[in-house]
Amino acid sequence: MEPHCQGSLDGLCGFYSIINAVRLVVGNINSTKCCGLLQKCLLAIEEIHKLSSVISYGIGIDGVAHIFKSVIEKEYPIVKRSKPFHKRRNVPIDEFWVRTQEFLSVPNRAAIVLLGTEDVLHWTVVQSISNKRIYLLDSCCYRFVNRRNCTPENLWPTMTYFLERKENENG
Repeated sequence: MEPHCQGSLDGLCGFYSIINAVRLVVGNINSTKCCGLLQKCLLAIEEIHKLSSVISYGIGIDGVAHIFKSVIEKEYPIVKRSKPFHKRRNVPIDEFWVRTQEFLSVPNRAAIVLLGTEDVLHWTVVQSISNKRIYLLDSCCYRFVNRRNCTPENLWPTMTYFLERKENENG
């Protein structure tokens, strides 16, 4: 599956990560539906943030949560989300790695993660993880991140969402 990609001058990676993750969990949603979903997400975020600022600088964890509550859970009620490392400081990379590997070993699951430094942050989707790499479905077309390059300064476990289909839901 090829990711929908963002432009080079916007901060919409959070929106694209949500849409691409939902596509992995629900199934490949066509481009028309994805455009409609993006519009609904932008309208929803406008309720809590100035849209021009969001387009330029992106959204934080509160914006991601708001989009899930106000759009995704209504459009795709089969999607279940959790924040496995929420409010935990200093989650070891090894713990993040093992828990994420275990979670993604089941089909129709995805993880949204935040990568980067405090100056430049990027939301992306983890579609699988090996012992050495995180494989991405990324809006900037990054394909993977090597484990040896992941540190507490550039991988933010507390900002991770796990997404999966709710039990007994097929489509």
